[in-house]
Amino acid sequence: MKETKGRRNSKANSDFRHPGKARSFSEPGLDDPQKGKVSGEVLGYNGTMKLMIDIGNSSASFTCFQGETVTGRLSLPHDDEDSLAKLRAFLPDEKIEAFLSSVAPKEEEKVRILLEEFGIAPHVFSLEEALASLPARIDDPSEVGIDLLLDAFGVEEANAIIIDLGTCNKVIYKKDGCFEGVAISPGFRLSYQSIFQNAEKIPGSRVSSR
Repeated sequence: MKETKGRRNSKANSDFRHPGKARSFSEPGLDDPQKGKVSGEVLGYNGTMKLMIDIGNSSASFTCFQGETVTGRLSLPHDDEDSLAKLRAFLPDEKIEAFLSSVAPKEEEKVRILLEEFGIAPHVFSLEEALASLPARIDDPSEVGIDLLLDAFGVEEANAIIIDLGTCNKVIYKKDGCFEGVAISPGFRLSYQSIFQNAEKIPGSRVSSR
């Protein structure tokens, strides 16, 4: 993602996909850190627009919520040279509370610098924060990716199988409101590239995300 200075304007976002609902996310109480007591909501609706940012290995996704309604979505590949202009067009000219999760520390820093140009300082979800709201019943919960926990938390059902397709494909198992495990495999693009790099006689072609 290109790091360039800029200003937010009032151009409305035209990349509307479909309406959806937001869920509240609780943070560990500072009054009882050893027990991880839940003392307050991070995402409770207070009339302010929410911007959710998900930074993966290949791209950064931005989703705006007004109350429980999704008002717009934007996906920026990490190598997008026009990221500043696209983000400027996407962001509404009003107060925004931003929340960020990331599995790519270097790209996270770039996104945070970019958001600073628009006066936005996102709340960054921590693993401890996520585990306080969605326990992980595995041998070492500290090894769970924050993206996996948020995927599972975003599904209201207590028992579910969640499929997340991306750089890697994840099949997440949620039971009784807890994270039970995940199966991870190479995503479509990685699998496709691997086939044509290692199978000499199979003709290759470019993989498009659209």
